Amino acid sequence: MPRIRRISYAKGVHPVKRSLASVRTGPASILLATVAVLFSLLWLVDITGGLKRGGIPQDLEKVGLWVNPIHVLDLSLLLPGAFIVAVLLLRKRTLGLVLAVPYLVFFALMGIAIVSMAINTETAGPQMTVMSAIVIVSIVIATGYLKRIS
Repeated sequence: MPRIRRISYAKGVHPVKRSLASVRTGPASILLATVAVLFSLLWLVDITGGLKRGGIPQDLEKVGLWVNPIHVLDLSLLLPGAFIVAVLLLRKRTLGLVLAVPYLVFFALMGIAIVSMAINTETAGPQMTVMSAIVIVSIVIATGYLKRIS
């Protein structure tokens, strides 16, 4: 292994960057950015709807909470992180290349859980079609991405 490092550094390219330079990052970065923006807008519309009425969102009134923990976690950690990874991935930065697969797998698993809950509670509507599409596209992109980097 040390010999490979010396050779690659002699050529001026780090071995990881050289092997990942040919990976197509466009589809994954577009999906990550789109999901981050759309879900951020969805949560912000839900929050501002309650504020316009002078109270809390309708979903929270049913449960008796002042703040939705899902909104807090998504808007503070998950969605900004997904957008940052999308930008890093578009620029082919190593950190973006490493974090893209966990985000894609998380989106697929979370989408499967949401669709399953909607089917189980018989509340499936047109939004479940979008969620199902996100699941399928995430799985396809993550699988293709893993095949290219292995």
